[in-house]
Amino acid sequence: GLEDLRHLSVRGNPHLRLVGEGAMAPLAQLEELRLSDNPQLAWLHPDTWPSDPSAPFPLRILHLSDNALRYLPSMLLPSFADWEVLEELELGGNLWECDCHNQWMITTLLPAIEARSPQRAAEIVCSGPSKSSLVKVGMAEVSKMSINHTTDLPCDQSMVARDQPHPPLPSPRSLTPTRETSTCGRALPGERRAPLGTAWL
Repeated sequence: GLEDLRHLSVRGNPHLRLVGEGAMAPLAQLEELRLSDNPQLAWLHPDTWPSDPSAPFPLRILHLSDNALRYLPSMLLPSFADWEVLEELELGGNLWECDCHNQWMITTLLPAIEARSPQRAAEIVCSGPSKSSLVKVGMAEVSKMSINHTTDLPCDQSMVARDQPHPPLPSPRSLTPTRETSTCGRALPGERRAPLGTAWL
């Protein structure tokens, strides 16, 4: 059954737009997830996996490359420490926003990726905010500038939600994120709950 599945690949799905709450809950033994090359995949729910940090979490390979992701929830994995034990993490080829709402990714996750694999870190490039000077700049470089206080990350909520009603994003936190303080726990503009179908995982 699903509880024994160890390897899962979802690639090249033109209809997949988001991964919903609890989508990975049945996959208790999953060691490898390749979720790549899905051109409309723009959002991962922060509760994709169960939020019990005391339960074993076997995932060691996570590929999220070449989608349309703009933000990465800090608590996508059950525990913040689970990011540190991933053997492979691929994030290149997405539409990452280099703003304050992605600060944990820029200043915490990127240095860890670069320390382990400079090549993978170099593949992660800023695509926004649209009027920012950081567009097309490598996120690893932005990370260094932010940590050294040589640049301030843009923090304009209008760059996140312009034309559609959207709950205000929390202020950025410098502390280790928790599920309650993660800045990306809400759907991006245009994402609404809907029945399961080809647009959901």
